[in-house]
Amino acid sequence: MEALPVPAWSRAVGRTLGELSPARNHGVQIAGVHRGGVRILNPTAQETLRADDECSRSARRRISRSSSSGYGREPTRSRT
Repeated sequence: MEALPVPAWSRAVGRTLGELSPARNHGVQIAGVHRGGVRILNPTAQETLRADDECSRSARRRISRSSSSGYGREPTRSRT
């Protein structure tokens, strides 16, 4: 399991797991969400992510660094 923080600037904030479709889009299953001292195990597709949540993921396949950028990694700047 790997923890993925959800910072306030993330585009995942305010969206449900169903909208994000992490299994389909990134090959990972969200096994839990840690929110303010509470652990939500096996969250449903209706679970809405909030700033400062921490998602626990289990990968179904190896994913690249760029494919997991939607939750907790800072956006990269293009070089022009």
